[in-house]
Amino acid sequence: MSEHQTVESGNATPKEGERTFTQSELDTIINKRLTEERRKTEAAIAEREREITAREHRLVTADTMRKKNLPEYLLEALNTGDAETLNKSIELIDRFLKEQRAQIANELMKPGSIPKAGGLQPPHKDAIRQGMGL
Repeated sequence: MSEHQTVESGNATPKEGERTFTQSELDTIINKRLTEERRKTEAAIAEREREITAREHRLVTADTMRKKNLPEYLLEALNTGDAETLNKSIELIDRFLKEQRAQIANELMKPGSIPKAGGLQPPHKDAIRQGMGL
C-alpha cells in the first residue's frame, strides 16, 4: 500500500468532507488500541492470579490449622494473602494456645484445685435437706 492510499469502504473515492488516513496514521491508531486492550487484558490476568493465589493460601492455611489442632474459625482472623505473614500468625496463635493450655494444666495440678469424688453437691440440695431436718 502506498503512504497516502485511502481505506476502501465500498467505493474508491472518498466522499466530500471525509478524511483520508495515511498508512502510518492507521498503524498508529491500531497500535494505540491494541496497546490499550493488551494492558486491560494483562490487568485482568494479574487480578485473577491474585485471587487464585489468595484462595490457595487460604486452603493451605486451613490444612495447617487442622494439623495443629487449631479451630478453623480463626482462619477468618488471619491474612492469608502472604505465606510468610500467614505462617508467622499461625505460629503466634499456636504458641499462645500452648501457653494457655500449660497454664491451665499447672492450675489444675495445684493441691485442692480438683474436688474429691462426691464432693460436688448442688448448694440448693443442702438448703432443702436442712429445711426438712434431714
